Amino acid sequence: MMLSHKRLKRERADDTGNKLITYVQGIGKSTLMKGAAIATAVLCPNVLVIFKNYQEQVVERLTHTIIEMAKLKSEKVRQDKRIEHMGDDMDEVLAYLAGEPDLQVAFFGDEIQTLFVPKKQHGDVEVDLIGQMIKIGKGYTSFGVISGSSHNTEYMAFNAHDVMNYEAYSSLNSTVYSALRLSRVGGCSSQVVSWNNIH
Repeated sequence: MMLSHKRLKRERADDTGNKLITYVQGIGKSTLMKGAAIATAVLCPNVLVIFKNYQEQVVERLTHTIIEMAKLKSEKVRQDKRIEHMGDDMDEVLAYLAGEPDLQVAFFGDEIQTLFVPKKQHGDVEVDLIGQMIKIGKGYTSFGVISGSSHNTEYMAFNAHDVMNYEAYSSLNSTVYSALRLSRVGGCSSQVVSWNNIH
């Protein structure tokens, strides 16, 4: 919870609380993120919490962008007629939510390695989702916690734009999302210890 409070109330642009959590499957990343998302939703009523596991999403049905989820998750937003005339730019959505609705955004994106697909182009949903995560990470009223299970998740997150057939992807930027690798200690998952490193 200290993560959300530090991030959502930060005063300096370089004081980031965004995290990219990586390691192999079965270490406890998803459990950790779900717990953090639930705690944030319960303890911070003015925070719009969005949790998405991209491994559970069939590619053909990958239609709900982060922007669409933000619009759908808030009853106050749905009742606002202005939402019908809003654009689909993440900066505009975050500014709107931080205004009269007085909502801040906490985004938890699990298994983002599935979004890195070769030969995708600008405008494809996978590419757009990575771009939206960057804007959430840079926002003053939002923060992101994302994770991936492949061995090259961290490399792709920060360097995909330099890899052949992945040039359309923007870098998540290590100054926006800092990497956190979970590890096992004595045969047990050490995600609780690692979570303390996020604070």
